Amino acid sequence: MNKVAAVDAEKAAALEQLKLATERQAKLQQEYVEQIDRLYVGNIDMSVESPSEPSASSSDMSMVLGQRMAAWCRKCIYLKPKLEKVAAEYHPRVKFYYVDVNKVSQDLVKRGNISKMPTIQLWKDGELKAEVIGGHKAWLVMDEVREMIQKHV
Repeated sequence: MNKVAAVDAEKAAALEQLKLATERQAKLQQEYVEQIDRLYVGNIDMSVESPSEPSASSSDMSMVLGQRMAAWCRKCIYLKPKLEKVAAEYHPRVKFYYVDVNKVSQDLVKRGNISKMPTIQLWKDGELKAEVIGGHKAWLVMDEVREMIQKHV
């Protein structure tokens, strides 16, 4: 019986270590996503108390283009390498980021007003300047993204 108890204790310890590691990983991922979200939104207050008139106080003049995507979304996966090529064209004037909406809190998704996948948003000076929702052909989406960047560069 002692061997069984020892094995059970080892299993319990291993499960506890796995649980702690999973919690640490989730916490680190959430912190990373919140950091990226701050890059998207800058210092815009989009809390529930003041959803209508966000106030931007960011002194960063850079542009950020972010693709909000999902791992299950074929169009998102298909567009990602195409957006990476565009990112190379506009580097360092425009910063490109990807966020998997299934791996972040839904509060962050709601703050970005994301309703369809993929959603490609252009932020400048802490304000949302333009957005492309990519539910149509990839070449059309990429043309719209390039036009959106050119308009605000």
